[in-house]
Amino acid sequence: MTTKLFDFKTQLKVGDSGELLVLNKYPLILYRLNANFADYIDEEGRIYELKTDTYPLSTGNFFIERWSDTEREKPGGPWQALANQVDIWLYLYLYDKVLYQVDDVPAFVAYLEAEILPSLKPIRVYNRGYYGTGYKVNRESVRRFVKELRLD
Repeated sequence: MTTKLFDFKTQLKVGDSGELLVLNKYPLILYRLNANFADYIDEEGRIYELKTDTYPLSTGNFFIERWSDTEREKPGGPWQALANQVDIWLYLYLYDKVLYQVDDVPAFVAYLEAEILPSLKPIRVYNRGYYGTGYKVNRESVRRFVKELRLD
């Protein structure tokens, strides 16, 4: 299955909007990181990575990126967070202002690999010159790994 071509500049603006919302509304004090591997650090030194989605919450799914560049096997989503030793992975539905938080990234990735992804079809997301791969993961199927926070 394929999806439309994503425009990097547009997606960057979406990500920036999401980062600002989380920075201002998250229940703990977060500080921006000037790093390619993560977005924030908190006062206890925990590292956070944020993925921002423009699909509505009503879809009932997370779009979880497995590979940000499939051919080069560059990990995406929680696999990228795991590889970068990120402590907390965040997933934001920007327009609904609902944030999901994964505190145990290794357990989340292991569960996705063992229990969820084998039954799902991969979805290609085309960018200019490369494509990523991800999955529509039903939120209820991973409920035990995520905390929901409203950022109103």
